[in-house]
Amino acid sequence: MPLALGFNGQVVVHPNRNSGGAAADNGARVNLNDLIAEGHIWAGGSFDDQITFFGELTFASGTSEIEHVGVYFNDLVGAPHDLNLVVGKITSTLSTFAPHSSYLVDMATPPLSVTALYGATSDSWNVGDAYNGLEVNGTINGRLDYAVGANAGANVEVRSPGDYYAHVGYKFGGVRLDGEKGSSVPDASKPWAEKALTLQAFYYRSGSRYAAADASILDDTATTFGGGARAQWNSLEFDTGAYQERHDRARVGGGVVTALVQYNELSYVVYPWLVPAVRVEYIKLSPSGGPAVTDLRAFAGVAALVRPNIKLSLVAQVEKANGAPPGGWGAASGLAAPSTPTASVGPEVEAITLGLAFAF
Repeated sequence: MPLALGFNGQVVVHPNRNSGGAAADNGARVNLNDLIAEGHIWAGGSFDDQITFFGELTFASGTSEIEHVGVYFNDLVGAPHDLNLVVGKITSTLSTFAPHSSYLVDMATPPLSVTALYGATSDSWNVGDAYNGLEVNGTINGRLDYAVGANAGANVEVRSPGDYYAHVGYKFGGVRLDGEKGSSVPDASKPWAEKALTLQAFYYRSGSRYAAADASILDDTATTFGGGARAQWNSLEFDTGAYQERHDRARVGGGVVTALVQYNELSYVVYPWLVPAVRVEYIKLSPSGGPAVTDLRAFAGVAALVRPNIKLSLVAQVEKANGAPPGGWGAASGLAAPSTPTASVGPEVEAITLGLAFAF
């Protein structure tokens, strides 16, 4: 059985000791505590010509977690890739592209744990986490991809599954999504370079039971609509997308909370191993009966594969927040820390991060 072992971590520098990022690190100018933050074991293989498997175990700070594991039943009906079934703990397919397909941040589509932003103490549902469930997916004629799935979601107690989702995407031009039938790039020395436009959309319905800030157990139903696009012009790539969540009880006291997330990333492949990029993310929380709060963050950096299986990244993060939810922006990967829930802060340089990842 093929196995791989990998590690990742980061060195964080805070140019501004008064920033929210520095405050989160106790005012330290340099944080080496997460130089090696996680270890991973990956396993993959096949049971036969149509059934495959893949899994990942993650170890961090004395804990371990099954991050992802799935059994893939491929080519069940029709032409190759038309219909597949995945069973296991899997990340919901909400995009035509991989969930980690960003050069600067962990998740290409920023996950938003709304109940955690309002102080929840148990696991908070978001669109990016992996949950136990099943998914039917496929690629039709190499251009149209789709996914429909259901999962157990995030619940503090055992309950009947109430989460389901659907995704559809279509690619115009460029290499087929399945890479078959003579599909190839114009220049074999630049396999990433193509002229293409991909459009995509998704719907997600979640029903979660969570422990709120006052220790009460609440039920929250979230309805999410989203979409995005990827435009490619040879070595230049632009990704953009947005989604909106509507939560009926994401906080103590009830009341609807509407959350908007929007992101953009522009990258250019200078060499096969060197990619500079810039990225912007925007989050807005609008609770009924209360003021809206926003967080705007910008990233600039470069990713480099300095040797096979050794990746370095250097990323600067600038952030501006107008207000903050009761739980702060940390549950949304934000570093800005307004002094009061209605105060504003920034723009300020929160951190310059040197990331390291390697595997063998």
